[in-house]
Amino acid sequence: MRLKKIISYCLRHQLYILMLSFLFLGISILVITQGYLKNEYVDYLKEETYNTEKSILSAVNVNIGVLLKDFINIGCEIAINDTLYQRVQNYVEEEANVEINKNILSNILVDYVHFSQWIVAIAVVGSDGIVHQYDRQNAFGNNLWNEQNEIFALELYDEIVNQIEEGKMPQYKSISNPIAREDMKTLEPVYIGFPLKGSSALNSVNHIVILTLNTDFLKQSLSSVYQSKDGIAKGYITDENGIIVFHENQEYIGIQQKEYLSEQKLSNISEQVGKMDWVINVAIDETMLLTNVNEIYYKGLSNYIAALFLIAVLFACFVRIIIQPVKKIISAMEQAKRGNLENTIPIKGQNEIWQIAEEYNTMINSISKMNKQISKQHNEKLLALKKQQNAEYEALESQINAHFICNTLGAINYEAIEAGNHIVSKQIKKLSNILRYTFDQQHQNVYLYQEIMWLEQYLYLQKLRYGDMFEYTIKCPVELGGWACRKLMFQPFVENSIIHGFKGIEIGGLIDITVDKEDEYLKIQISDNGLGMDEFILNKIQKSIKDTLKSGVTDKQSIGISNVVARMNLYYGADFKIYVTAKAGEGTIFTFYLPELKKN
Repeated sequence: MRLKKIISYCLRHQLYILMLSFLFLGISILVITQGYLKNEYVDYLKEETYNTEKSILSAVNVNIGVLLKDFINIGCEIAINDTLYQRVQNYVEEEANVEINKNILSNILVDYVHFSQWIVAIAVVGSDGIVHQYDRQNAFGNNLWNEQNEIFALELYDEIVNQIEEGKMPQYKSISNPIAREDMKTLEPVYIGFPLKGSSALNSVNHIVILTLNTDFLKQSLSSVYQSKDGIAKGYITDENGIIVFHENQEYIGIQQKEYLSEQKLSNISEQVGKMDWVINVAIDETMLLTNVNEIYYKGLSNYIAALFLIAVLFACFVRIIIQPVKKIISAMEQAKRGNLENTIPIKGQNEIWQIAEEYNTMINSISKMNKQISKQHNEKLLALKKQQNAEYEALESQINAHFICNTLGAINYEAIEAGNHIVSKQIKKLSNILRYTFDQQHQNVYLYQEIMWLEQYLYLQKLRYGDMFEYTIKCPVELGGWACRKLMFQPFVENSIIHGFKGIEIGGLIDITVDKEDEYLKIQISDNGLGMDEFILNKIQKSIKDTLKSGVTDKQSIGISNVVARMNLYYGADFKIYVTAKAGEGTIFTFYLPELKKN
């Protein structure tokens, strides 16, 4: 009964008939238009997804190639190490000095393991099996290679020896067979073998060196694929036989690529990884892509229809209120539509319509002001965008220059090695390590042993520059090398000793760096026997450090030290402590107390 009354009421009023007609027509047009746009958007999204993933794939491939090149450079350096070559021969052939040769071999392998955070272990393998090995994960327990998995090492040894005998290049070889060990289940290691032949091409190859790599570097590189399309794209790596050797989901490792793509109904794009027997792939789930688009489509369609019904309801509510004075408002709106924002409505009453007219006048004035403000903001945003583009270009140019410098130094280093100038090679290698460590913007949180290694190379080159002006000593127990640090946080204090502490001194300077554990803190002391400072300067520096720790704001007058103190305070929190003592003519001592950070 009520429904009949509503229908009868609507039929007597043309505005309601017009409203219902408009509602039906709007919904029909909306469904057709949205369906067409959905299909067009799906095609566009597929094309953009493939283009984007191809770009990401190329970038990831370059990143992985650079990392693999670093590993290969380290492996090549080990392979031509005369000391390692001779010690392995002595270890195998001499029974009298087995322990001495074993300790020397261990020290050499330990040094090379710490060349990169991704190197898990290094093993020397001969025709009879494992000769010696160092395992970062179990340095004082069970080793990575044992009787159960030694067969993989022997297979790699045979493949490399056969490549050398057949004259094939390159002479290194990689495998990715999993090693069955409880603490290695999440490691998913990759192994690269190199012939151990020393620096002489005439040396026979009786042993190989196997680098075991933690594939977390592959996870980090491939993470950009997963982040790009909300799970639509999946990155993985296959070998030359089409077998998956790396995947974020471990259950797919070891199966054929065709089986994986067929089972998951995925499309695939791929690129070869440098000279390795690897292919980096990106699998794209077009079904998920279509599902996401459909979800957006139906949500949008529902919202549009709901909005249309809401408009219809509002229209029905306010249709009785619309009266004749609204024509003046419409006339004024027509003027505004043509751009005349100066035309206002003369108010001749106080009822609701005239109140609307008054609000319209206020709105016109606001729009006029807002247009000016928007124009100003638009110009400011354009200027900011140009500055941002310039900054991004400069950042990209800086990154390219950094890679260019490091790669150029690497090439010069090889030239020096081939020329037999190992002293220059050592100096270039240390400079290259310093620059590579400094240019790496992705890893600002490091370990203490990395900072100590960097300081040793930095002091080595500074001493090479200044000659007999100073000597230096570094004492850091190996067990404290895993303490969490921020990159380059001790360099300004060492540089302060060299530049200011030894100013005018030609010989006899000494920089002493000691690391020790004191209660729950790591105590680090950097001291010199240089010029020191008078009481005024000492008080000034102590005040600067105190103010920085309290406010977190750097002091413009000692910005180098102040910046580092602010970074260390931000990183370690309120438990971080720093003290400085000095006396004119007797040197300066900086003492740091670093709390141990809690692991998540």
